[in-house]
Amino acid sequence: MTNQSAERKRPERIVADVQISAGYMHSGYPIMIPTSAAPEMVTFGKLKFPGWGFYHEIGHNHQRGDFTFDGTGEVTNNVIGMYCYHEVLKKDWLIGHSAITEEERKANVQKIKKSADKWQDWKSSPFLALTTYIQLIQEFGWESWRKYLHSFAGNEFGPAPKGDDERRDQFLVRYSKITNKNLGPFFDFWGIPVSSSAKAEVSKLETWMPKGL
Repeated sequence: MTNQSAERKRPERIVADVQISAGYMHSGYPIMIPTSAAPEMVTFGKLKFPGWGFYHEIGHNHQRGDFTFDGTGEVTNNVIGMYCYHEVLKKDWLIGHSAITEEERKANVQKIKKSADKWQDWKSSPFLALTTYIQLIQEFGWESWRKYLHSFAGNEFGPAPKGDDERRDQFLVRYSKITNKNLGPFFDFWGIPVSSSAKAEVSKLETWMPKGL
């Protein structure tokens, strides 16, 4: 999914401990979880409906700076986590957390519509921001997300971004070209700031907006 260039020599490992060094769980090798969460790894009923936190931390392990800018440090990892639900667990990728239900996503759309400072609200609310990514994947599928992440391995879209301004610009340009849609108005709706040159680069593509926005 995230274009790991080297062959995986080891699996993801998760260890339960009585004293976690950072937060409730944390990413790394191994991923650390509290002992209270350990039954989720070995109880059949829990395995059928696994907790969000495990895949949230796996997402952190596969996060990369090229597609993660200010406000998305706790967002792009969750996109990868949702992909695990879809591809690894073979489950509905929207069942993992109560904050991504259809009702909550509709509420996030209303919040951003009413916002006086969209960018500030977007980047300070991870699940609101996650709604943006969910809408893209619902419309264009997981293959579009995979192509976006893999695009940073080649030169088709030019060099990798340097700094957050370029990361946001390239998010718009790369995803628009991958989907063959002008996503500029979609970015404007959510308040994600991008340059006029980035918008101009995709302006000749057919504009796309989700139904109801």
